Amino acid sequence: YNAPFETVNMPDSVTDIGANAFYKSSVKHVKFSKNLKRIGVAAFDEALLNEIELPEGLEVIRSLAFYSNGPVTDIKLPDSVKIVQPNAFGDLKSLESIDLGTLEYIPSNIVGSCENLKSVKLSDTAKFLAPFAFSGCKALEEINVNDSAIIGKYAFEFTSFDGQYPPSYDDMTLYLPIFAYTSWDMMFE
Repeated sequence: YNAPFETVNMPDSVTDIGANAFYKSSVKHVKFSKNLKRIGVAAFDEALLNEIELPEGLEVIRSLAFYSNGPVTDIKLPDSVKIVQPNAFGDLKSLESIDLGTLEYIPSNIVGSCENLKSVKLSDTAKFLAPFAFSGCKALEEINVNDSAIIGKYAFEFTSFDGQYPPSYDDMTLYLPIFAYTSWDMMFE
């Protein structure tokens, strides 16, 4: 859908944004509904957003929701967000920092190939970083990973931290959320 407008002011009655709602649109500014709960698959994929200001109360961000978007430089997830699917913020070429709020499970390629991403803020509640979570974030300089977090193989592939995390897979106990993987062999190739 190629919206013929650049600004969207969502009424507060909107609780869900459907899949592909603004896919490849010319929308640059969105004032999200304060009652928004879910953003669908590829909802803003390849749109031209200048900023992403997500409302408190948002709970779910589906795959590719903001993939390959406009000149967004920073993102902060509200603490209400509990589920973010793979590639939700992937390939954002201008992204420099992201605050993942209180997200516990960091999915594969959450910010994959965000080549200018320098800073990632994780809370102390982050429990699991999926394989390839930050893969391709070549400029990554700063990330705080708590000592008890489980880090999937290749979580930092093609970053300045490549090969440093995790230090070893020997005798590792792995706890996976039920929705995390469809293929076990990608964990420990």
